[in-house]
Amino acid sequence: MRRLLARLRRLLSSQPATSRKHVLEDIFHSHGLECRLEGELLAFANGRRVGSKVHETQRNHETISLQFDVELEVEGNRVICESSIGAGYTRENALSVAIRDFCLQSFHVLLAAFFDQIDLEQVEQEWWEFASGRRRVTVGCLSTRGNVDLKSKFGEQVFDRWNELKLAVCQLSLDEKVHWCRFYFCQDQEGRGPSEFLLDNEECESMERRLSELDWPASEAFYSARRFFVIHPLDA
Repeated sequence: MRRLLARLRRLLSSQPATSRKHVLEDIFHSHGLECRLEGELLAFANGRRVGSKVHETQRNHETISLQFDVELEVEGNRVICESSIGAGYTRENALSVAIRDFCLQSFHVLLAAFFDQIDLEQVEQEWWEFASGRRRVTVGCLSTRGNVDLKSKFGEQVFDRWNELKLAVCQLSLDEKVHWCRFYFCQDQEGRGPSEFLLDNEECESMERRLSELDWPASEAFYSARRFFVIHPLDA
C-alpha cells in the first residue's frame, strides 16, 4: 500500500489535470491488471468496466472540496459507485486526497471481490450466515479520521459494535445477487453526529437506525469511522 500511495503522489504531481482519468488506469496496472480505454471507461479482460468522475462539492476563499466517484459495472445495469471526498488548497491537492482515500477505503475490496486479487493485509474474506444461506463477504479496513486513535484506544469496543452491525446485516432480506454496503459514523464532544448506511448505493433506513443505536465509544474529540464491504452472490 505504501508503494501504491507513493506512486500515486508522483502521478498526481506530474500529470496535467486533463490526464487525471489515467491515474485510475495506472492504479489497476500497478496490481497486474491490464485494461484498455473504451471511451471514458476502463475495460478489463473479465468483462468488468470501470469509470470515474470528479465534481466540486464546496469552495471558499481558502480551500476546495472535491468528490471522486469510481463506478464499477457488476451485472446488467447495476453499478457500484464508491465516493471519496478530498479537500485542499488547490484542485490538485483535493483530488490527491480523494484518490488516496479511495485507495485506502475501497480499492482493495473491489480488487478482491471482482478481480480475484486478494491482499489479506487490506481485506478480510469472511462467511456470514444469512436467512437465505451462508455467503462470502469481502470486508475492507475500518477507515477512521479525527483526533482519536480509535483502534488502539477503543479496539475491543469497536470490534463488538462491528459484530453487532454484522448480525443486523445478516437479518436483511437480500436476493441471491451480489450486494455492497458502506457505513459511516461520527462523534464528537457534543455527541453523535450523522450516520449513514448505504446498501447498493441507496440509503437503508433500518440499518441507519441500528447504526445510530449502537453504543459507539464516547469521546471529547471528533472521530469518524467508515467501512465498505461486498456480499457475494449466494452461490459464489
